[in-house]
Amino acid sequence: GAEASVNFYRTDYFSESNRIRVEACRRGDQAWIQAQLRQQDEAHPQPYADERFENRVGMQLIQQILLKNSERFDIVEVACGNAGLLRRLRDDGHRVRGVDASPVRAANNSDIPVELGFCEQLPLASQSADIVIGLECMGHVFDLDRALRECVRVLRPGGLFLCQVPLGNFADGSNHVRLFDEASLRRVVEGVGLETVGMFRMAYLVGESANNLFIVA
Repeated sequence: GAEASVNFYRTDYFSESNRIRVEACRRGDQAWIQAQLRQQDEAHPQPYADERFENRVGMQLIQQILLKNSERFDIVEVACGNAGLLRRLRDDGHRVRGVDASPVRAANNSDIPVELGFCEQLPLASQSADIVIGLECMGHVFDLDRALRECVRVLRPGGLFLCQVPLGNFADGSNHVRLFDEASLRRVVEGVGLETVGMFRMAYLVGESANNLFIVA
């Protein structure tokens, strides 16, 4: 029979706009979500401070992990935004590609191959990546099950999935349609057939407390 879906949504809302966003995700309204992204990014086309590599603990951690390995990998980052991490990894010698649902963010990355697309329908070939990175996006995707299964599809056998999410409501906002703790993050990642290699709490931004979760699978 069909495997059970790992998708879920929050039921306590951060705000009225959060409730509206959760309902849009429940009905799979990609056009509404993309319109919201376009509106947000056209109003603020420059990278936010929390998008910058020098401020993001998770991005720095991934670079450090990969620098310890002499191999060079085919790397995909989903919801890559302004591709700051991918530029660092490209400069380290890796072959990088990104996908982002924001038309503005995708168009801004002329020096990095970034495709316009949703995590739930990655415009990438199956088994084309050694590493798939998903930072701060699984709390926002409209269908978690489909998004994670797409990441698995793109991964080669033995590949790594590196994922970071806010811990509970420590870093909550109106665009978070689901919240995670260690148990739920492990459950959904293992529910799509991945094996957890490690999971730990960490800061989102340099200087913050351990308000995020990072999982390697």
